[in-house]
Amino acid sequence: MAIIIGATKKQYLDDAVQAMDIHLTSKEVAYLEEPYTAHEIVGALASNPVGMLQS
Repeated sequence: MAIIIGATKKQYLDDAVQAMDIHLTSKEVAYLEEPYTAHEIVGALASNPVGMLQS
């Protein structure tokens, strides 16, 4: 038996186990592995409140 850190409810563990049965196509895997391109910040954080974002 091993302690699993992070799950606070039995349902979370059940969901994690069920996720093992999900199979992605090679096209889905390729999409998820594409490099992320950062986008311009818009909305509330666009004004960069002091201490919220690095300059």
